[in-house]
Amino acid sequence: MTTFMRIASALLALAAVPALAGTLVGSKHDLTALNMRAKVEAMTGLAFNNYRDPCIYCHLPADAKATSAFNDDERYKDWNRYFSNQEDYLRYESASNKVKPGQLGPQSLVCLSCHDGSMAVDMVVSKPGGWSTKDDAPMHMKLDKGGGLDRCTQCHDGVTAHKMDHVVIGRNLMDDHPVGIKYPGLFGNEEYHPPGRDGTFRNGVKLFDNQVECATCHDVHQPDVVPFLRVEQSELCITCHNK
Repeated sequence: MTTFMRIASALLALAAVPALAGTLVGSKHDLTALNMRAKVEAMTGLAFNNYRDPCIYCHLPADAKATSAFNDDERYKDWNRYFSNQEDYLRYESASNKVKPGQLGPQSLVCLSCHDGSMAVDMVVSKPGGWSTKDDAPMHMKLDKGGGLDRCTQCHDGVTAHKMDHVVIGRNLMDDHPVGIKYPGLFGNEEYHPPGRDGTFRNGVKLFDNQVECATCHDVHQPDVVPFLRVEQSELCITCHNK
């Protein structure tokens, strides 16, 4: 297939993407468009599978059949990713924090399924209808540091390609903002602003089942505010923190 035909095929696929993809299309989380963004045939089809639909890498395709894993655990509902075990993560704790971390919600686990480096970015539960195993990529790359040909950082080292270490979170979350934690502002703690009745703040920052999760501050469908934040960084912290 010529480069022109590849680009034409990609554009046709993007045109067919459902509206729910929103502004995700063409962004760094749109794995179907990385060749066009990089202007080189070095990503999709070599590093990972191009499923021709940017939603598939997180969300179940419309024609997916329910699996026993999904039926047995509500965390997997609507998600097309396998989640790591909760026990695999080292969680943030502090003597000054009166609320202890609980179970990570799916709004964090789905992000970590790529960013903790344990699974390839194209490791989905259900592939879209019409996908052929003959199109399977020769390598399935992970967002992980260190050696091994299955690591994105083998090329993304700042020399061969732009460095990606900053997106590799790993399983040690002790140096990251707490997630999977009940929001202290729900318990009358004056150091935190209370959210709206539905757990959403006026600027769009939101809680999930009363918990702070990755998606509380980040929105994968919103690439305009770097790095995929719901609001500008100058406004983000004071959304919740009063002191």
